Amino acid sequence: YQFIVPPEWILVRPNEQEYFELLTMPIAGDPTVQKVLDSMKSLDSNSFRAYGLDLRDGHIRDGFVINFDVTLSKDLNGSYEEIFKQIEKSYSNPELINKSTVLSSGVITTPGNVEAGVIEFEFDGILSAPDLKLYEKQVVLKVQSGGCFLIRFDTTYEFKDLTLAEFEQLIASLKPYTP
Repeated sequence: YQFIVPPEWILVRPNEQEYFELLTMPIAGDPTVQKVLDSMKSLDSNSFRAYGLDLRDGHIRDGFVINFDVTLSKDLNGSYEEIFKQIEKSYSNPELINKSTVLSSGVITTPGNVEAGVIEFEFDGILSAPDLKLYEKQVVLKVQSGGCFLIRFDTTYEFKDLTLAEFEQLIASLKPYTP
């Protein structure tokens, strides 16, 4: 699949050129951004394909960077409903997430004629930001060889309207990859 990243976001592939370029930028000195970049060092690029980071002034709050990530999961299979249940179950760990609530789930067809499952969550705190209420939207793209691409978007409620609109533009631009 391919998509267009909103110009306000920085796309980073773990351990690729843009990752190393970001390390040299002044924003990389921010402790929250440094923590995100450090977490990318040991990721398997066969599974963790890319991160989109919203590093605009004022958008980094309480130790949290608004972001989306693109991952390939060979473990998620079945109908969209079965996949949604697997994703929901993965969020039932109280050591990582205080409380998660599913807001909605369903299947869409993008303007690029791509069928995708969509599930939305609300979190009342996560391990790295226990007092921060977050919104998450996951877009599930089934892969013919099995498994799924997941595009997971996380934002604070303070910036939800702005950043969700930008993420929706990204999803609207989805189309099958053609080299």
